[in-house]
Amino acid sequence: SKADTFNFIGHSRGACECIMAAWFLYAYGDEKTRNTPVNILAIDPVPGPGTWWSILTQLPPNVVNYVGIYSWDQSYNLNVQDHAFQALVPRPNGRMRGEDNNITIHSQSWLDWIKRYPGWGVMANEVQQVDPLLPDENRPQPKGYELYTCRGRHSTIAGNTTADGNYDPTNTSSTVAPVPELIYKIARGYLTEWGSRFSTPCAVEKGVLELRQEIHTFHREFDVMGGGATRNSTSFPNRPYVRRISSIWGRNPNDTYYMDDVVGDPPYKLSYPVTTERKNKGWVDWKFL
Repeated sequence: SKADTFNFIGHSRGACECIMAAWFLYAYGDEKTRNTPVNILAIDPVPGPGTWWSILTQLPPNVVNYVGIYSWDQSYNLNVQDHAFQALVPRPNGRMRGEDNNITIHSQSWLDWIKRYPGWGVMANEVQQVDPLLPDENRPQPKGYELYTCRGRHSTIAGNTTADGNYDPTNTSSTVAPVPELIYKIARGYLTEWGSRFSTPCAVEKGVLELRQEIHTFHREFDVMGGGATRNSTSFPNRPYVRRISSIWGRNPNDTYYMDDVVGDPPYKLSYPVTTERKNKGWVDWKFL
C-alpha cells in the first residue's frame, strides 16, 4: 500500500476486526506496511461468545491512536441476548504508555494446535501488557488511548434511534436520536484529525454541547433500556443491570469486569445510573459523553 496512515472505524464485531486488521498489517506486512501508523475508532467493540483471541485484547505496536466508545445501557440483565454483548477493551501498547513498544510475536505451539487455536489468533499470547481496567493510582495516563461511554444500547450508538434499542422502525424516538448524532460528529472529528477527508458536509447541524444537554435532560428512555434509573437490584444478585466488559483473552465468559466499577464515578451533573456496590476504578480515566 502507498498509504502513509491507516484509519479504521467499526462497530461491534467490525470494531474488533479493526484491531485484528492492525495486527495483520504488523505481522504480515512488509517493513513499510508494518511501520505505517494505524488509528482506530471502535464503536462498542463486541467479539461475541466463544474464544476471545489474544490479538483482540492487546493493541499491536503500530496503533498510534485508539478511541473506544462504549454504550452504558447494554446491561447484563435477565434478557439473555444481552449476555453476548460483553464489550472488549484492548490493552494499550508500549508507545501509549511511554514504555518499550517492541514485542515478539508468539508462534503457534503444539499445544495451540491441539486446542485448535489458529496461528493468527495466538500472536499476542505472550505480550499481554498492562490491563486498563485494573486499579493503579501511580500509573500515568496513556497517550493516544481514549475510552468514552455514552447513554444508549449497543445499536443506539451506531445509529439506531428506536426507543428500546431494538429494530422496529415504527418505534423511533426523537429523544434517543441525539446519541447516534453525537457519535457521528465525534467519529467525523477524529477521522478528520487523523487525515481523512469527507466529500460531503456533516449531516448533523446541532453542536456537541447541545446534543449532550438533550441526552442528559431527556434520559428516561435510556434509563428504561438498561434496567431503570437506578441499577441496584433488590431481587437478583450480581448486579444484573450493569454491563460487563473485559480486557482478558481466552474462553472463560466470567473473565469480566463490571463497567460501573472500572469507569469510576460519573460527573454528578450527568445522568449515568450506577450501583452502590461499585469499586476499584481502573487506572485509565474514562470520558462520559
